[in-house]
Amino acid sequence: MKIISVTGKSGSGKTTLITKLVRYLKKNKYKVAVIKHCHQGFDIKGEDSWKMINAGADMVSVVSKERYGVFYNARINNLNEIISRFKGSDIVIIEGFKKRKYPCSVMIGDKNIRVINGNKSFIISKNYKLHDIINLL
Repeated sequence: MKIISVTGKSGSGKTTLITKLVRYLKKNKYKVAVIKHCHQGFDIKGEDSWKMINAGADMVSVVSKERYGVFYNARINNLNEIISRFKGSDIVIIEGFKKRKYPCSVMIGDKNIRVINGNKSFIISKNYKLHDIINLL
């Protein structure tokens, strides 16, 4: 499983880049998982799932016709705990968690993008083409 870390300031284009990467990878038959860091809560206060988690449920699953999600009522001490739940994925893309270092990462700055792959580091323009980044990863 390959892990790609994408970091940058709010509004820098992380989600846009990740969305493009996911579309490209899925078109090429990869199994892709994404972990997104969320500074604020993501369960909507007052909704049923929020009430169940706040009542003390260890896990709550929200299920619709198109998809489902699982909320764990627990703190994560190590991001590898989450990564390990994505067994079977070819690629895991992590958005945020900029203090953690991974061999393959994309750091989006104000003027350019830095791509690190192992010991190699590349600087590319913010006007990148997706294949510019794909070729470096």
